[in-house]
Amino acid sequence: GPVEAEPLLRAAAALMPAFRAYGPVINAAAVKDLIGNEKKLRNLGAGRGAHARDIRSLPLVDEDPTLPDSATRALFWLNRILLQIAATFESLVADRDGTVVACATRAYERTMSTYNTPPQRAFAKMLLRVVPDRAGLVACYGFERFDDLEPVCQHWLKAARPVCESISRFFDTHPELKTPRPR
Repeated sequence: GPVEAEPLLRAAAALMPAFRAYGPVINAAAVKDLIGNEKKLRNLGAGRGAHARDIRSLPLVDEDPTLPDSATRALFWLNRILLQIAATFESLVADRDGTVVACATRAYERTMSTYNTPPQRAFAKMLLRVVPDRAGLVACYGFERFDDLEPVCQHWLKAARPVCESISRFFDTHPELKTPRPR
């Protein structure tokens, strides 16, 4: 199905309370990566009512889509980050006794780690050890119990899943546009 840019960009912005709960270091990284990629895509034309069957036909012009600063790379990384958050939310819902650290680390391993170098993986895992507990995560969204936050997580997952899957399928069918995995 078509990839709708605007819901993807809104989904990215809606995640910021979770990152604020992780403290200033992770919040700063999230603002730089997540919001930076979201802004880059908006500045390059995404989110203006565009619907595309192929990511390349979004109104994003890349002379070289393999460059680190290209819109294609921004979309790739934004999608990977959203996949990691989705995997974290899924894990938190499925494993009611799991810590946020454990759920977020499993999600990172599943979605992002293979695109990072060994030092980047070590740093990411170190950062993930400082994420809040469930109560802290729940509080940053303005709730008192995880049971109250769970429907928000489920709603976000339902809305984000088709867009993320569509973007993932695009990159799977155009592997030359994926960020290369370190050797």
